[in-house]
Amino acid sequence: MLSPCFAQFEKGDIKLGGAFCFQRSGSRSADSITVKNPVYANFRFMPQVDYFFAKNTSIGGFLDFDLSSTARFQNDVNGDELKLKDKDNFIGVGPAFYHYRFIGEKEWFAIYGFAGLAFGTSGGKTESYNGTEVVSSDKNRSMEIYVGAAPGMIFMPQDWFFFDVRFDGFGLWYNYEVEKVEGTDTKNKSSYFKLGGSLNELFLSNTKVGVSFVF
Repeated sequence: MLSPCFAQFEKGDIKLGGAFCFQRSGSRSADSITVKNPVYANFRFMPQVDYFFAKNTSIGGFLDFDLSSTARFQNDVNGDELKLKDKDNFIGVGPAFYHYRFIGEKEWFAIYGFAGLAFGTSGGKTESYNGTEVVSSDKNRSMEIYVGAAPGMIFMPQDWFFFDVRFDGFGLWYNYEVEKVEGTDTKNKSSYFKLGGSLNELFLSNTKVGVSFVF
């Protein structure tokens, strides 16, 4: 049974925790029995530590591990199905800012605003069929910077831990990327802003769920 919490984050508290997100999509093509549509899977894990420099307001740092794979299907020259894999990875690090506002008489729940900045690198491998065999090659490596802000909420049944949900799909994000083309001196630069998205992006694929502990 839950006891009254009356929780607030006090100056000097330390938060240790993390969040993760997983998604998978793919289905058999409606117009083909032997060839399937690509199957996509993504796992993202973000451990972090924060220090409360004021009541309900913290600053800290986080790591960002983002791993994804896509399985593509095609037939070889004999009509047999081949499974070709693309793998991508991103590793980043950066600072984060949080401000919480508790609601309700017992203060089990709080809404918060998040703002963060990350520097990272990405790369991966891709497989292709050359008519004889499946070959693997490295993807172009990239340096990335992203900055963003998003809302979230927590459920805090005790004053020493809480469950966290962050809705990145409702946030505002900016991404800048420099891609180096393998084997050349060419660098491709790109950037974009993003606000919102489809219902799947708002509620599922861009929602982070985690657990944190307070010391």
